[in-house]
Amino acid sequence: LSLPELLQAGWDVQKMVEKGELTGSSENFQLKLLTAIQQLEEATRLVNKLGLFSTNEEIEEVSTVDMKYMLLPALLGDLVIQLMEGERLDTLHRTQIYFIDYLQRCKDYGVTKENPPTLVEASLDGSIVHSSQKKNQLKTMQQLSAERQRKIDLLKAQKETEKKLQHLTQLIQSSDSSYHCDDETIREHTMTLLKL
Repeated sequence: LSLPELLQAGWDVQKMVEKGELTGSSENFQLKLLTAIQQLEEATRLVNKLGLFSTNEEIEEVSTVDMKYMLLPALLGDLVIQLMEGERLDTLHRTQIYFIDYLQRCKDYGVTKENPPTLVEASLDGSIVHSSQKKNQLKTMQQLSAERQRKIDLLKAQKETEKKLQHLTQLIQSSDSSYHCDDETIREHTMTLLKL
């Protein structure tokens, strides 16, 4: 399969899981998940081999066609967390690595200003060890209030982004194909996906 076909095949399975069309009770669920994960991992290898992304670029420098490949780690994380076989801690750790990679890529390209969280590892005795080994400090009421307001603002922004994505998706789908949609609409759609 070509790079676009690998991405689309994996993304289709992710959409089916997201919409509830493919669930853990579905026949061959794990097989479909594993196949999609392998396809997305192969797509990731090809993206790395082609050198599509560089940490010294800004998002404006990435072509609209290539921008969708920035979603690969997020798609992989979303599918890997659904796996029900193997050690659960290993699956969670692998998922966390994919999501942190995605968030770091978004930060590197200026899609977000948020720093990705640090890697958290569970030890054999069940305790949690933060790789940064930061000590939690008691938060004041003002800090808690500010954090709550930040979360509310983020939720409002997420809802607005979801509405925008739905509108852009409808615009693209109303065209006969993505080639009839202008490049700016496709780029805006992909940027909205990255921000979501």
